[in-house]
Order: sequence, then C-alpha cells, then structure tokens
Amino acid sequence: DAETVYFNESAAEARKCVDNTLAMWNSLLSDLSEEDKATLQRSMGMKIEQLKAELEQLDHLHDD
Repeated sequence: DAETVYFNESAAEARKCVDNTLAMWNSLLSDLSEEDKATLQRSMGMKIEQLKAELEQLDHLHDD
C-alpha cells in the first residue's frame, strides 16, 4: 500500500539510492574520454534509463 509508513520509508530510501547512483554515473561519464563514454553508455545506458523510469513509476504510485 502506497500510503503506509513502510512504503514511505522505502520510497525515500529508494530515491536516495537512485540519486546517489545517478550522481556516480554522471561523475564517471565526466571522467571518461569520449570513446570510453560512448562505449559505457552503449553497454549501461539502457539500465540507467530503466532505473530512472522505475523511480518515476514509484513517484507516480506515491502520488496516487
């Protein structure tokens, strides 16, 4: 249930983890050469986009 204390705590922790992960991802990308950056984005980019989409779904569920 999206209105429980447990859900709210879990959602907040999930947001924190995703924010940290995205910050590390962006930091990693900024440290790479364009070639290495492109290679990494091809191999991991879809997973990062999926992570963002799942967080967005969580936010929508929490708003309902």
